[in-house]
Amino acid sequence: MSLKVQIIYILYSFVFGFVFSFFLDWNYPYINKLKRWLKMVAIFFLTLNFALLYFLGIYKINYGIFHPYSLFLIFAGALFEIYFTKKYKKKRKS
Repeated sequence: MSLKVQIIYILYSFVFGFVFSFFLDWNYPYINKLKRWLKMVAIFFLTLNFALLYFLGIYKINYGIFHPYSLFLIFAGALFEIYFTKKYKKKRKS
C-alpha cells in the first residue's frame, strides 16, 4: 500500500470516528425515548449502517484491506468529537 493510500485511509478512519460519534450523540435523545426493545433494534441498525458505510469506504480506498490501527483512529476521532462538542457547549453557554 502506498503512502498516499495510507494517509487517505488514516484520515478516513479519523473522520469516520468523528462523524460516527456525532451521529450517536445527535440520535441519543430520540432513541432514548423509545421502548427498550425498539431501542435495541434502532441501535443495532444504526451501528450496522455505519459499519457497512465504513467498510464500503475502505473498499473504495484500498480494496477492503483492514488494518488494526484503524480501530485506534476511529476511537481517536470519537474522542476528539467528544472534546470538541464539550468545548463548543461551554463556549456557547458563556
